[in-house]
Amino acid sequence: MTGRTTRVRTATILALVCAVVIAGAGLFAWWNTDLLGRDDFCAGAVSADDAGAVLDGPGRLTLASAEPQKVSGDAYGFDCVVQRSSKLIGGDQASLTVDLTRPDATFPFRTRLWKNPAAMSYLADGAAGAVDDRRAWVMLPASCWDKIPSSGANASPVLELEVSNGTADRQALAVTAVHAARQIAGDVGCSAPELSRPVRLHGPAEKGGAGRTDTANACGLKGFRLPESAFFDGEATPGSERFTGTGASAWACTLDLDGPAEPQLTFALSQDRTLTKFVGRDPAVADRDGVALLECADGTAYVSMHRNDAYEDLLLDNKVPGDRWNDLFRAFIDAVAKKLDCGPAAETSR
Repeated sequence: MTGRTTRVRTATILALVCAVVIAGAGLFAWWNTDLLGRDDFCAGAVSADDAGAVLDGPGRLTLASAEPQKVSGDAYGFDCVVQRSSKLIGGDQASLTVDLTRPDATFPFRTRLWKNPAAMSYLADGAAGAVDDRRAWVMLPASCWDKIPSSGANASPVLELEVSNGTADRQALAVTAVHAARQIAGDVGCSAPELSRPVRLHGPAEKGGAGRTDTANACGLKGFRLPESAFFDGEATPGSERFTGTGASAWACTLDLDGPAEPQLTFALSQDRTLTKFVGRDPAVADRDGVALLECADGTAYVSMHRNDAYEDLLLDNKVPGDRWNDLFRAFIDAVAKKLDCGPAAETSR
C-alpha cells in the first residue's frame, strides 16, 4: 500500500512539475515572443512581420502609442509607436516611430535632422526615399498629395520612421517604410504603383565612393572644379569626400574639408519625378540659398548645396562678399548641367 501511495505521489508531483513548466513556457512565450500577438499596428499600416524585422530581438511587440486616427473629415492623423517589451529584460527597449509629416521640401539634404545624406542608402526603381541605420523617409506619390486631408496647397506628405534605443537592418527598415506608405495610399484611394515594386537600396558608398577629394573632379563628378575661393588657408583646405552611386532616387556627396572647425559641404542631385515635383510645389524654394531646379534633356533635375555652421562661420569671419557665397554651388550646377545636358538654372545667389 505504501509503495502504491509513493507512486501516486510521484506521479502527482511530476504532473504538477509539468504543469508548472508548461505554464512557465506559456508565460515566457507571452512575455518574450510574439506568439498569438497582433497581426498589424498603426491602424493596419505596419504589419507585425515588418515591425518584427525592424525591431529584431526578444520581447513582445506592443503598441506604445494611441492608435492613429487615419482618415477623418479634416485630417489624416498619423503618429504611431511600436515597441518591443519584455518582463524578462531590463532597461529601455527598441521602439519604432511611424509619423506622417509635411516637411520643408528640401528636407532630405539640407537639415540637421537628416545628417550626412551621403552615408544613406537610397531607394531605386520605385519610390523616392532613403534609409540609414535608424531612420527612413519615403515620399507619398504625387497622386496622393491632394487626397490626404489637410496636406495643404503646397505641403506634400512624407512618411518618416525612426528606431529608438537601437539600430535596424536598412533593408528591413526600407521595406517597412514602403509597405506602410503603400497602405496609407490605399487608405486614401490614390494610385501608387511605385510603392508596389520590389524594394531595392543603392549605396551608401560604392567602391571608389570615398577618399581624398580631387578638386578638379570633386565628388566623382567630371568637371566639378572647386574654386579657390572655397578654401581658407589653415581653416578649410581640400580633404576627404564620400558620395553615393548613380541609379537610385537621389545622389549625394559630402566634402569634409580639412580644418580645426571641421567645415563640411553637402551636394545633392535627383531626377526622381516625385522628388522634383515635391520641391517645385513649394514656392519658398525659390527664395532659398543653394537650391535649383534644372531643365535637362531627360527631365527636371533637383540640385542643392548645404554648408554646415562651421563653414558658414568661415565665410563670415573672412568677410566673403555675399555674391561669392554660391561660387561653389554654381560650379556644381555647371558640372551637372554639362553631364545631364541642362539649360540655365533658376537659382538664388544670396
